[in-house]
Formats: sequence, C-alpha cells, structure tokens
Amino acid sequence: MNKKSMPTAVAGSLMFMGLTVLFLTLGGLTQLLNIYFGIFFTEAIILGLVTYLVCVFKKYYVKETLALRMPYEGTLWKAFFISLLSYPVIVFINGLYLTGLSKFMTLPSDMGVPLPETFPMFLVSVIMFAVLPGVFEELVFRGFLFRAFDRYKPVARIFITATLFAIFHYNPINIVGPFLMGLTFGYLRYRSDSLLPSIIGHTTNNSIAMVIGYIANKAGNLDLDAAGDPDMANVEAMLGDSKVLVAAFGLIVIALLAYMVYKLLKSFPDYREKTTLVIKPEKNEKLFTWIMFIFGFIMLASAFVIVMKKF
Repeated sequence: MNKKSMPTAVAGSLMFMGLTVLFLTLGGLTQLLNIYFGIFFTEAIILGLVTYLVCVFKKYYVKETLALRMPYEGTLWKAFFISLLSYPVIVFINGLYLTGLSKFMTLPSDMGVPLPETFPMFLVSVIMFAVLPGVFEELVFRGFLFRAFDRYKPVARIFITATLFAIFHYNPINIVGPFLMGLTFGYLRYRSDSLLPSIIGHTTNNSIAMVIGYIANKAGNLDLDAAGDPDMANVEAMLGDSKVLVAAFGLIVIALLAYMVYKLLKSFPDYREKTTLVIKPEKNEKLFTWIMFIFGFIMLASAFVIVMKKF
C-alpha cells in the first residue's frame, strides 16, 4: 500500500477544522432557512462532496482512503444487531449524563429535529436524518479521518475519531451518545476493514430514533382522556412503590442488553488490515492533532456558552 496516496494526521486535522468552519457557517445558515434542505446540504455537499473533492485534488487513493470495499461475510448483520441492541444502553448512559447536566442548566425540550406527523414525512425524515448522516458522516469520520490517523495505534484511532465525531455535533447536550456510538462504529470499521458495517450501524441507530419519535408523536396526538385512559397522576398513584421494581427491572434489561452487545462485539468477524500501518506519528502530526482537538473543544465550549445564555 502506497502511504503517499493516503492522508496523514496533518491532512486529517486540517480537514476536520475546515469542515467545522463550513458546518458552523454554511451548514448552520442553510438549516436555519430550511431544516430539510440544510441537512441535505450539510451531509451531501459539505461532508460528502468536499471530502471526495479533497481526495481527488490531493490524489489520494479514494477506495483505500475511504475503505470503500465490499463487506465481508457476517459483518453487516452483526453491525445491524449491535446497533439495535446498543441503542437502549447508549440512551440510558446518555440519560444519566443529561440528568447530571440538568443540575447546572435548563435543558431545551426541542432538540431541533422535527418529528414527522404523517407516514410519508416519516419516510422523508428517515432519509434525511438517518440515511444521509449514516452515509456521509461515516465517510468522513470512519473513512477519511480513520485513515488519516492510521499512524496511531488502533485503540487511539478509534478513540480519536469517536471524540471528533462527538465534538462535531457542536451540541454540549448531545455529546455522550455520539461518543459512545463513535466508539462502536470505529470498532466495526477497524475489525471489518470496510466502511459499510459502520454505515449500517449508524443508519440503524438514527432510524431507531426516528421510529421512536414518530410513534411518540402519533401517540401524543391521541386524546387519551376521551378514550377513557387514566391521566399521569393516576398512573403514578397506581404504580406506587412498584416504581422501584420497574426501575430495577429496567436496569436488569439494560445490563442484559449490554452483555449481548459485548458478546456480539467480541465475536465480530476479524478482517482487520493484514499489513500494519501503525508507525510512530511524526512530531508535526502530533502537533496538528493537538491543535485540532484544542480548536474543536474551543468551538464546543462556545456552543455551550450560547446554549447557557439561550436557556
């Protein structure tokens, strides 16, 4: 494999910072004008097209840089079930983070993603908020950036790209979930030596969120009192002390799901790169990596300040 045809950590750092500027300016502006067009523009143009054009302009080996190869046997269906089973676990951990965060700030109830009210709009939402991010965000983080940091050890590559993925959302309220997902998707990318399993995992995760949002929105539009259902006060009274049992049962379910995810990850087919690319990073690569992280955290802190002032 010709290392000269691959991006380095310096190129990866510059790419991340450049995409951040585009995301926070053009991406933010287009999403304010129209959320659906903005998401398409952000994912397909800013992330997808820009990444591809950089590869072409720099004469990178596109297929190898982005790990665009057919998936190996057993990787896609396991990626699907890993994402499916890990979703409740990640939501639970993220909930603990939000509970702690709520002690210091008022959390917004509207996360900016419109909930579809009709089935056609639900299908559009799945494409916009699940398929597009699943493809183009993986193209950047588990594709270009995962390759750019291949001088680092595998664990470091997974951790770096997961952290960048979490930062890139530039939403201090939505950072723990993306980080945990990033770790999972990075592991799938590393073990499969292909981008497709992480795309499947990412798309599955976002699709689950859209399905839950759609069902919850439809249920919220029902007239429960007219149907003779008890109100929430009566429900809490009916639960009484059993709320502790319900919580305990929920923890047991989460623990079982976490164990199942662990077993699936452990048994995930191992098709990692046969030729090692782990070389000690050069000084300039380490320097740019630190600059990239400092830049990212400054932007994230700025977003946190804005959120605090708004709410």
